[in-house]
Amino acid sequence: MADAGYERATIVSIAKAAGLAPGLVHYHFGAKRDVLLALFERVIAVAEARYQRRLKAAGDDPWRRLDAAIDALVSLDDDADHLAAACWIQIGSEVPRIEAVAGPYRAAVGTQHRIIALHVTEIRHLQGQSDTDAPLVAAGIMAAVEGAFRLAAAAPDVVPWGQTAVLVRQMARGLLGAGQ
Repeated sequence: MADAGYERATIVSIAKAAGLAPGLVHYHFGAKRDVLLALFERVIAVAEARYQRRLKAAGDDPWRRLDAAIDALVSLDDDADHLAAACWIQIGSEVPRIEAVAGPYRAAVGTQHRIIALHVTEIRHLQGQSDTDAPLVAAGIMAAVEGAFRLAAAAPDVVPWGQTAVLVRQMARGLLGAGQ
């Protein structure tokens, strides 16, 4: 699905890529939509594990904690799962067409938004500022995450894969007035 997209992927092509018989894929998943949902769950688990590792390393520094959240979503460093990143892009593009994906996708994005808003709130408190704009700033960061991801996949000459996290962290600092 990461290579062909949801519409062009077939149970036969999925089975072939996995080195399995198509009947076995049908037996375990039933339909292509179920494969997409399982893929979605795996991508979310990868992002959550990356975030937890980075958060632990960030300690109590609010800026490093925000960076941990951003990096978990878009950094393509040594522990990155490039296939998971490509799948996230495909999954997001299927949300308007496949209702079964829409609810879990919105829930996952909502969780990511709340996590980023929490870190934005911590930074606003550190800056001695009101945190009333934290949800909106977090939404801007989430938009940067999604946009950087899609541009890196579609136009790597504009946003090279390895630079997505750097770009989003810089945008977050701009939204939060870092250095002002």
